[in-house]
Amino acid sequence: GVMLPAQFVKEVGKELKEFDLSLVGTDPLYASNAAKSAKEKEMLAELAKGKEKLIVAEDGGTTVGMSADYAIVDSCADCHNNHPKTTKKDWKKGDFMGAIIVRLK
Repeated sequence: GVMLPAQFVKEVGKELKEFDLSLVGTDPLYASNAAKSAKEKEMLAELAKGKEKLIVAEDGGTTVGMSADYAIVDSCADCHNNHPKTTKKDWKKGDFMGAIIVRLK
């Protein structure tokens, strides 16, 4: 089958060596998708305001880039709404869900 966008990012991220590519969520289903630092939390909060689509900043010697990630299809929202670990059950298509994050090593 065709991977969902989140699955694609995770699979590609496993293959990269020069930098980390992953997801960070506003309401992550897994601890691994939580912001890793105060700076990442700050960047995610800024993206959530909807004024910016991309933010790049320094975080403790690491360059971090975040690109806003939205529920682009109903299946994104449906998966999150029905997941056993979810704390939020009212996601809908178009909602800001977090960001795709790149950490340059």
